[in-house]
Amino acid sequence: ALACRLASSADVQAILPPVRAVSEAMRLVRDDHRRAFDVESLAAMAGVTGQTLRKGFRACLGITVKEYIRTIRLEWAREQLKSARESRSIADLALAAGFADTPAFSRGYLRHYGESPSQTRARAVQLAG
Repeated sequence: ALACRLASSADVQAILPPVRAVSEAMRLVRDDHRRAFDVESLAAMAGVTGQTLRKGFRACLGITVKEYIRTIRLEWAREQLKSARESRSIADLALAAGFADTPAFSRGYLRHYGESPSQTRARAVQLAG
C-alpha cells in the first residue's frame, strides 16, 4: 500500500529522473573508468544537467561525482594489484586506471585504503608464493 501511495505521489515522480540519471552515470563510469569524465558531459550522457547530477550523487550516495569516479578507479587498480599475475608497473596501472599521474594515484590509494599500492602488491605476491 505504501509503495502504491508513493508511486502516485508527485514527489516520487520528481525524484525518479535524478535517481535514474545517477544510476546511468554510475554504469557509464564503471564501464569505462579510464575515460576523462567531466560532470557536464557525464550528466549529458545520463540525460540531465550537471547540477541535477551533482545533487543526485549527493542525495543518493553522499559523495560527489568526482569522488565516485576516483573510487571506481581505485577499486579497479586495487583488484589488479591484488592479483599476483598482474605484471604491469604501478605507474602503468595508475594510467590504466585513469589517473593522470602516479603520485596522485598513490596519494589517493593510500588515503582510500590506508596502505600504498606497493604494500598491496607485496601482500598479493607473498600470499601467492
